[in-house]
Amino acid sequence: MWFTESSADKVGKITTAGVITEYPVKGANLLGSITSGPDGNLWFEFLVIKGTTLSGSLAKITTSGVLTIVKQGYPVGTGFGGKHGNGFVAGSDGAFWLDQGYPNSLARVTTSGVVSEVALSSANACPSDLAVGADKKLWVVEACSGTVERLSAIGGAGKTIAATHGVSFSGAVASYTDGTTTATASDFTASIVWGDGSKTSGAVAGSSGSFTVSGTYTYANAVTSKSR
Repeated sequence: MWFTESSADKVGKITTAGVITEYPVKGANLLGSITSGPDGNLWFEFLVIKGTTLSGSLAKITTSGVLTIVKQGYPVGTGFGGKHGNGFVAGSDGAFWLDQGYPNSLARVTTSGVVSEVALSSANACPSDLAVGADKKLWVVEACSGTVERLSAIGGAGKTIAATHGVSFSGAVASYTDGTTTATASDFTASIVWGDGSKTSGAVAGSSGSFTVSGTYTYANAVTSKSR
């Protein structure tokens, strides 16, 4: 069994025979939840405190104790490591999900450290725990609103696109499946991060649970990028 020691800035494991091994996390403050990852490693979150500035970080550790910092210095309140409860799980989409009391949302973090957010529909929900249900969807306990919310779509697949600088690209950049088959394209909004620092709105099309996201963009330089 693996655990974090918040006040000691260590990750530890204990065998069924009671043997404890600890691994220090240098530069960390306030270690948070730990969970098993889709890659066979243990993943955990922690805060770095410098004066009045807080930043969230995500790290992984192998079962032999090799530590890797995957994402560091993400602003608290707009990413992970902010005011959240105990929710930190690996979703069925192969990414990690954690609750954020502020802003009122969930954060999704890939194993490569890409962070995105999903706003909760209940105002001031106070998300406190997360679980992957038997339907493979993400379920969220909302303490303040007294409700349980389900994310019917918790991930998709970006397409690799090729574009020439100065020439307008237009086409599909991603696809996803929603668990609610009666959902329509008008139920969704999409944003496209083009890989060069630019972000635009995307157009959603589809029905019966299967959807695509399309967009139009002109690159200043030629790139080959997988959109998200």
